[in-house]
This record gives sequence, C-alpha cells and structure tokens, in this order.
Amino acid sequence: MSQLIINNHLIDEPIQNILYQIKKEIKTNKLKDIQINGDDIKVTCPFHNNGQEKEPDCHIKNSDEGELQYGTFHCFACDESGNLCKFIAGCFDEEDENFGKQWLLDHYGNIFVERKIILPEITLTKEKDKILDESILDTMQEYHPYMLTRKLDLNICKQFKVKYDPKSECLVFPVYDEHNKLRLLTRRSVLNKTFIIDKNAKKPVYLLNECLKQHLKSVILVESQINALYAWSLGYPAIAMIGKGSTEQYQILNKCGIRHFILCFDGDEAGDKGRDRFIKSINSSIMIDIVNVPRGKDLNDLSKEQVDELFKDYKKVKLC
Repeated sequence: MSQLIINNHLIDEPIQNILYQIKKEIKTNKLKDIQINGDDIKVTCPFHNNGQEKEPDCHIKNSDEGELQYGTFHCFACDESGNLCKFIAGCFDEEDENFGKQWLLDHYGNIFVERKIILPEITLTKEKDKILDESILDTMQEYHPYMLTRKLDLNICKQFKVKYDPKSECLVFPVYDEHNKLRLLTRRSVLNKTFIIDKNAKKPVYLLNECLKQHLKSVILVESQINALYAWSLGYPAIAMIGKGSTEQYQILNKCGIRHFILCFDGDEAGDKGRDRFIKSINSSIMIDIVNVPRGKDLNDLSKEQVDELFKDYKKVKLC
C-alpha cells in the first residue's frame, strides 16, 4: 500500500479516490478527465488553460514503486510538477501547498503515528493476501499492568488475544479480518502515547469478526482499539476503525450485514470529521445513531456510570 505521512498522520487513500473527491468539491470543470492506468493516472492539468485541455497530459504516480514518490505529478504540456499537496492546492486555485496538506488531513488523515517498526511476521500466503500465523503471539506475555491502567477487563484481553511484548514495551493487538484471518498486529506503547502500525498493512475493522460470530445487528463504533476493548469490558460490543477509516474498511462495513451502528467518536475535531466521513461513506439503508462523548474526552476517559448513561437508550446492544 502506498501512502504519505503528513504531520505524523497517515494518508493511505488511493489517488483515484482523492481525485474523485476533489472533483466533487471544486466549483470549476477542472479534472474533467481522469484516466486510470495501473500505477499511472492521467488527468487534465489544473495548472494551465484553466484545466480545460483537450487531452489529459498530467500524470500522477499511484504507488511508491520506482524513483517517484506516491502522489508525485508532472504535466508534459506545461511542465508543472511537484507533490500531491501542490497538485491539490492547484485544483482549488490555491498557491500554497499547505492548503493541500490540510485538505488531505481533513479528509483522509488517519491514525496518529509517532514512530514505526517492522513487526516480525510469519506469512502463509503471498504478500497481496498476507495472513499472519498466530504462533507469533506465543512468545508474548498475557498480562501487563497497563491493561488495568486503561480499565480493560483481563478476561476481555485474553478473549481477544491482547498481549504484552517486552521487547518493544508495547501492548499488541491482533487484528482479524471479517473471515477470522489474522491480518495485522498493532502496538501501543505502555510508556507513552506511541501507536505503531505496519506502514504497508491493510486495516480490517477491529473486532468486527467477533460481532459477526455473534450475529449482532447493532454495534458501537469507536476510533481506537483501546476504546473498543473498554466498551467490551463494560459489556457493550464495539468495533474500531483504527482511525478515521479507509475506503476498504467502509466497503467491508457496507457488506458485513450489520444494520445499525452507534457512533461514539472522540469528543474533538478529529472525531467530528471521522463521524461526518462515516455518515457520508455508509449505505443509506443502514441505520446510524450518534452518541456525543464530552468534548476533550474519549470513551476510555469515562467511568462505567458515564458510559452507561451514554448508552442508556441502547440497552438492547449490551451483551449482559
């Protein structure tokens, strides 16, 4: 998977999706032609003729393979070139590429990352369809005091195979796809707020497989894995996007069979944007309710009594 890191946030949306979203928002006829050809995308250049050239001469790189970075563009007609942020700014008639950076963060800024490590992996299939061997968890410890610090029920941690890795001093969260295949390990430092995710990983929806096993039709949706585990610890089934959510994750949710989502995003601007993006991305036939977490808080900041109050109208969702 190709991606950018802007202000320590991952941008891992396919270029074509970004282009189609820009086309929806701009009030001119720029980007009137978008032609996708594998890793090379051709578009009508926004930097000359007011975007009205007859044939698309601007090429945008859709992967990191080769010498050019993902998102690099070059127009062979006007010779304009640069990065994806500059291109986006040009589409909106903005000269400062910081406009493009902010636009990307607002729309696709994903989970915050302070550092990344390469996780040891045992693969059973080709890279395109990577499945991890669960034996990778056998060398890790089942308990760390940080679990209790974050108010996580130890039986829930054991049920969902949350482990502690002393080598990286992190809690390790196995992430399974909707078919119960182990696809990803994410890590959260027990020393600080560092969150670690394999930069090349495709993200399933965390704990969706558990909800599907129980044939649930209503679930709570949160941003972080800690919040999801805390909800389960209190008896509320929850899934986590591990950030704002990617196109692939929304496709999974639209097809998974769950007909009712209770959105419980963090009480901040990023949570507001994640909520709005979810509403735009989910099928209109699926019912959505919104629970407002106090500003400046996330679910894990709240007491059991406060969480029960938040979900008092949704007792049918509770497991116990």
